[in-house]
Amino acid sequence: MIKHQTKDDIAKSFAELVRKKDLSKISVKNICESVGIARQSFYYHFEDISDLIAYCIEVASEDIAKEMMQAATIEEALTYLYQKITKNYDIFRKVFDSPYRVRNQTKIIMVIKDWLMHLISNGTVKVDLRVEELASWLDYQALGILGSFLNLANSKTSERQTVETIVHILTK
Repeated sequence: MIKHQTKDDIAKSFAELVRKKDLSKISVKNICESVGIARQSFYYHFEDISDLIAYCIEVASEDIAKEMMQAATIEEALTYLYQKITKNYDIFRKVFDSPYRVRNQTKIIMVIKDWLMHLISNGTVKVDLRVEELASWLDYQALGILGSFLNLANSKTSERQTVETIVHILTK
């Protein structure tokens, strides 16, 4: 296999295992058996499972950032994020409820904060804050969006209603 393909195969296999098992019950051996590679191949690409999780979150974050920045509207960007979280809810929830939470949750929050800054800089969202207040506002909004989407991903609340509420908060 090609080097990058093997790395992505390991990540995909890991994601499937996380959907089926507790994160703490997944071993390098399980991952290698699932992909059909030797342990040495795993360690060629990753230092350990924590490094693999960081890679998976990094890839997901890059995809989310790209799509949100290219979205034509706030609704489109938030809908994409909501659908990504809903589709991968088990993975996000297990990683964010694990010892790996801080490093990986921070990456997703940074993506949302960058998107919010993009909205502010292009005038889509207007905030009347001093520079020293902006960082707190960005943290608050990004945590609120991520937390809301994680909490509502498995609820009966409609995607449209959730997105509309967040758009209202950001634009009023």
